[in-house]
Amino acid sequence: MVLRIEDTDVERSQARFEDQLIADLKWLGLDWDEGPDVGGPYAPYRQSDRLEIYREHAERLLSERKAYLCFCTEEELQTERERAQAEGGQPIYSGKCRRIDPDEARRRRSAGEPCAIRLQIPEHPIRFHDIVHGDVEFSKWSATRSFCVPAECRFTTTWW
Repeated sequence: MVLRIEDTDVERSQARFEDQLIADLKWLGLDWDEGPDVGGPYAPYRQSDRLEIYREHAERLLSERKAYLCFCTEEELQTERERAQAEGGQPIYSGKCRRIDPDEARRRRSAGEPCAIRLQIPEHPIRFHDIVHGDVEFSKWSATRSFCVPAECRFTTTWW
């Protein structure tokens, strides 16, 4: 078992909390083969130390067009949420930035415009076989709350 520490919430991540978490897990009788306190071949064990790995994968997803750059501001996203709720709908991201030409998006990013990297969610339902639940299907709308990586930021986040 590998113990990995989720420490990307800067305000609540302090060394003393990590130490307490490890002590609490050991008190519960849990043991791990690898982690920040014992080392091992699958380091680093803190999410904040793995950001370059995640960035490399995010850039690969962009180059393969499995992700896109989103330039929506927090204010724009909040306005979309409020409009959807006022109309009795779900606060689902419209996906408007997925229509931006990739060359234009790269130019805007290179010019320093703040952006995030969003997963390219298919326009059709997502179907697969789950070992526990059997055949499952998700509509494109249920999968639009995708994870994003702020493209020039230190930590990952979830934007609706």
